[in-house]
Amino acid sequence: MHSSMWKIAFREIRRTFGRYITILAIVALGIGFFVGLKISRSVMIASISEYSNEQNFYDFELLSTLGFTEEDAEAFSELSDVRTAAGAISTDALFVSGEDELVMSVNSITDGVNDSYLVAGRMPEAANECVVDSRLMSEEDIGTTVEIAADNDEDTLDILTYDSYVVVGIVENPLYLNFERGTTSLGSGKVSGYMFISEDGFDSDYYTAIYIRYDQDYDFYSDEYDDFMEAHEDEAEELLAERVQLRYDTLIADIAASGAEIGGAGQELEEIEAAQYILGRDSNVGYVCFESDSMIVDNIANIFPLFFFLVAILICITTMNRMVDEGRTQIGVLKALGYSKSAIAGQYLFYSCSAALLGSLIGYGVGTTLFPSVIWYVYGIMYDAEGTRLVFSVGWFLFSILIALICSIG
Repeated sequence: MHSSMWKIAFREIRRTFGRYITILAIVALGIGFFVGLKISRSVMIASISEYSNEQNFYDFELLSTLGFTEEDAEAFSELSDVRTAAGAISTDALFVSGEDELVMSVNSITDGVNDSYLVAGRMPEAANECVVDSRLMSEEDIGTTVEIAADNDEDTLDILTYDSYVVVGIVENPLYLNFERGTTSLGSGKVSGYMFISEDGFDSDYYTAIYIRYDQDYDFYSDEYDDFMEAHEDEAEELLAERVQLRYDTLIADIAASGAEIGGAGQELEEIEAAQYILGRDSNVGYVCFESDSMIVDNIANIFPLFFFLVAILICITTMNRMVDEGRTQIGVLKALGYSKSAIAGQYLFYSCSAALLGSLIGYGVGTTLFPSVIWYVYGIMYDAEGTRLVFSVGWFLFSILIALICSIG
């Protein structure tokens, strides 16, 4: 536009500043809601991925009814790209805390995989110390004692070294990402919470599971992660079959050496095949539920902001029509002075376009920081993950500008 037209355009903005701000605000609101909600799933996934990667959330959980040994864990640690392979012991048990009887999942501490996030207190230093679920106890409970209930079955009483454990810390653990703690055959049938103790806190000569953490930090549910795990699954399954076969042979040899009778051999292959299976993250309740819950936010973003865009279009149409009606005399003068229709229309397009662009920039900036943070805070009611990792998306940024231009000058 000619310099005089620029002066007229800016004078028009000053004269009708209230209308200008109205267009800017409604565009900012629509863009903020839309992009803020659309990017929230990415922020949620990035945040929980960062937390889980920092705490070394497992990639594979290996289970065997025959149990595992330290040598088995060392064998898996030699696989390609393995960062950590650690044996773990776990059991469900009835505990008495004050006047309450609770079912708790008791797990051994595994360094380098499924690391606990310390909310308060410290990690166990003695075999009779424990750290407890942050949703079950708080900092005020540090120093109290949880006692094993006498009505536990004999196997449970035998596998735990002590009759009671002193609470020294409150933790969150990636094994339990959401509020669900699992089901059990004990008590009410629902696990109330979890606790972690050292291996010496268990009286067991074998591991109940082995957790593998690979040397990668991909985000949850990404194609890169799925491809990486698919490329390593066969190798882990082959070694698992070998180690379970070796464990079976060792147990059979020990039984034979003791002079005890060995049951049918004809069932050996079936027993070995039934004894193993290998689980990925998609068997973890929290991991699966989070994918579903994050999709809900994404689906809402496809519908809810539409209202604001429709209002923005309506306001732009109404405002610009009114400005044209009010400026008919000025338009006539400008035509008489020799200005073209496109030059005259340009000042009105600049008016709406500048308001929309400023609104989209403000909306994107506020929306991509405020909405994901609020949504992630609300989801903290259901999920345990510290911190928010904000995400900048070039694609959504450009799309927000396009939407703003369509709403204002389209």
